[in-house]
Amino acid sequence: MSAYSATAVMERLNAAQGRPLLYQCSLLEEILATTSTKELRMAFPQILRELFDFELETTTGWQLDRVFQGAQPELFERLQRLLGPEGPLMKLVNSLHADPQAVYQFPFKCLPAPARQMLEEGVVPSFYANKLQGHNFSSPAIVLNAFELYIFHLAYALVCPVWQARNQGWSDLYEFLYPRIIDEYLTYFLPCDKSSLPSVPFTNNVVRSPLGSISPSRQYGSPSAQFTSPNGSPGGSSRSLFKPSFLQAQKQNQQSIPVYDQAETEIWRSETFLQVITEFWLNQNSFSGSEVMSFGGGLQFSTVYRRDPFKLIFEHFMPTMNQVKVVRLLVKYLHYFANSATSVVSSPFQSVVQSPLDQFKRSVIPHILQKKLYTFLRHAFDRWPLDSCFRMVLETWLSYIQPWRYLDFSRRLCPDTQPSDSEQGKQVDDKWCEFVEDNLLFYTVLTVEFLPRVHRMDLTSAYSAYMVYRVSRILNLPNLPNLIFKAEQELFGPMSRPVDLGGSYLSGHALQVSAIAPPSQLIELEGPNFMYMPFFSDAMKYNMMRIVEQLTESLDIVRKKQSASVADGRAQKNVGFFASLFGAGGSGESDYNTLAEQKRLPGHLEHAIHNFCGVFSLPRPSSVSVPPNASIADESLYLAEESGGLPECVETENGLKLTDVGRRQLLNKERKFDKFDMGDPDLEPVRSYENRTLVRLLFHICVVINFYFRANFSHLFQRQDFWGRFARVYLSPPLSIKPSRIRSPRTVQASKLLPSDQPRLSLRYLASYHHLLQLALVYVLQTFFLGLGPSGFVLLSVLLLVLYGLFVATLKSFSHSQPPHHRSSPTATGEIS
Repeated sequence: MSAYSATAVMERLNAAQGRPLLYQCSLLEEILATTSTKELRMAFPQILRELFDFELETTTGWQLDRVFQGAQPELFERLQRLLGPEGPLMKLVNSLHADPQAVYQFPFKCLPAPARQMLEEGVVPSFYANKLQGHNFSSPAIVLNAFELYIFHLAYALVCPVWQARNQGWSDLYEFLYPRIIDEYLTYFLPCDKSSLPSVPFTNNVVRSPLGSISPSRQYGSPSAQFTSPNGSPGGSSRSLFKPSFLQAQKQNQQSIPVYDQAETEIWRSETFLQVITEFWLNQNSFSGSEVMSFGGGLQFSTVYRRDPFKLIFEHFMPTMNQVKVVRLLVKYLHYFANSATSVVSSPFQSVVQSPLDQFKRSVIPHILQKKLYTFLRHAFDRWPLDSCFRMVLETWLSYIQPWRYLDFSRRLCPDTQPSDSEQGKQVDDKWCEFVEDNLLFYTVLTVEFLPRVHRMDLTSAYSAYMVYRVSRILNLPNLPNLIFKAEQELFGPMSRPVDLGGSYLSGHALQVSAIAPPSQLIELEGPNFMYMPFFSDAMKYNMMRIVEQLTESLDIVRKKQSASVADGRAQKNVGFFASLFGAGGSGESDYNTLAEQKRLPGHLEHAIHNFCGVFSLPRPSSVSVPPNASIADESLYLAEESGGLPECVETENGLKLTDVGRRQLLNKERKFDKFDMGDPDLEPVRSYENRTLVRLLFHICVVINFYFRANFSHLFQRQDFWGRFARVYLSPPLSIKPSRIRSPRTVQASKLLPSDQPRLSLRYLASYHHLLQLALVYVLQTFFLGLGPSGFVLLSVLLLVLYGLFVATLKSFSHSQPPHHRSSPTATGEIS
């Protein structure tokens, strides 16, 4: 018997709004465990609206985008278990999917703008063909089963206005709940290290493939009209992931079907999941050439905006930084997934039958990801502001055009582990020729679209120079220019030479190739009227020559600034101590050369010039003298990818261990660990800026004091009155016994040194040479002005410390601050992207 009815479930969920999220999570787990599937069928949409803040205020709802593992480890673990691919909520989804009456509507206004506009125009995209219902002239209705409804909500949450208004920054994707859940679903529905997909728990409901074939005579709102595909051509989708026999098997609700088709039917969940997240994350703007028409003045507007052409100018969806990070996570994982397909050895003596999973792996990028990602990047290249945040968009593009970096999924020890420098600099094998040919516009057209941004960049900025260097480094990978040239020759044939080279870098569409018929890739991604610029044409070389001139000018400016800063630094050393103390030694310009990123700036500019000259066979400027095989320590932490940049490690029985390459990366400061989970800070190794004897002496003194007064310290620390706040000024709070996620190597012995779970006194800061110098300077000043000796100095210091504690405790009394129950190690707290 069900513990709650459908009405009671919704009433309890509504009453729990505003309560702590941990309570709401426990309540939902109780409801899912004690209520029948029949009662939960009606409450299922309400549960999803509560979970993903669907059309709620920014201060209400579950706010899953804000759940951070470092701050709320218990809540993070509970929600991860609840929303996991095998958690209670997914079990409910699987149960409802077996119920033919569990059919739900998704709001039409929440669909991506291009799809919504096409449906309003009467054009039905193949993805929505079996999900669309409408009567006469009524508004369209998107009807979904339970699994589709859940994935729609999961994907829409990332782009919904509620989450965008909060704009929660994810500096570390895997420390926040939503990206961690997405990664778990990717590894579950798209396994790289398994030979089959997870089996469908219930198969009573008819499987509906989003790429199923559709009758040519069907069109929403006009039954007699001819169906129009999203590409503008009559008929259904031109490409399908599966063979016609599999699509035909889906239409028939048979009790007994062949074993091979039964294995194929398990792919529909993975396909649906991937189709939905790419639809919501990558299809928010229409930039495809197949949907554009030209107007006077060279502007292009989408056909869905023909009635209001200015709507495209003022209305566009700008992705958030979090969305770009998750898209990059998706791109890298799909490369791992596609590269994990079993290699097919063709033989004239036997026919090799590929498994449905291998077919899916080989088709997922060209059929699902390619076009939508190209539209996403084209819009970002055109609309993204000119700031350093564009680097994540750039890294997403560079990740996609380097599938050879994501071959071995087993080396993915941490979610943010990156290939080593030696792997990144290897020659691109000829086996990637097919990928380069299928994605040629990603290499050529997007490079052309990147050039106008370079002209508007301040290349004396370390971030801007590094972005240009990254692009040049990838384009100049050994053998990659040859593969691009071969792909152009294969697709377009011999290129016609341009007549006029006077066009600017904006003339990216000014050349027409001499091919008899443009390739299908160009028509599908850019449209038949698109003017393709050959990548190695004279016009492209002219544009790159201008980029090289800009880089050379910026290099000269940087060198002059650094020379001036060195001269200022030498002049400042010649002034007296008191003159430098009061700021008479310079204008502060000498700090320019002290920053590590500024030191690497000339090297980035020089290598960018060398790389571009090598790719396009341009004469190298005389002021640039970079040897062909030179290398620089360019992967500094601040410039490294925000989701990567860790030294190379291997997993051992004692934890992570640095390899020889990882040690070199640490020594050269190419990469470093962003977190060191060493436990109690008092047990950390002695630093170079600390006195070894004082560290050990102060440690033993504190151990004795904390041992004899541990009960008093604990009582005072937990008090919420004035004296409790006074004690918390001097006492260090207890550390969490549960260690955070290990992000740096540590031995088993170090991991057993658990942090202290009691408030304690810590005097280690007195062993720092910096603090000792400050105390010595104060002693000299008080002796000179007050005439006090050592005993007077000690009494004065104690008095000042007491007054400081009283002052801070008084300030906290007004704020009514509560004592923290526990905290993580200061060096282990997370960031977040």
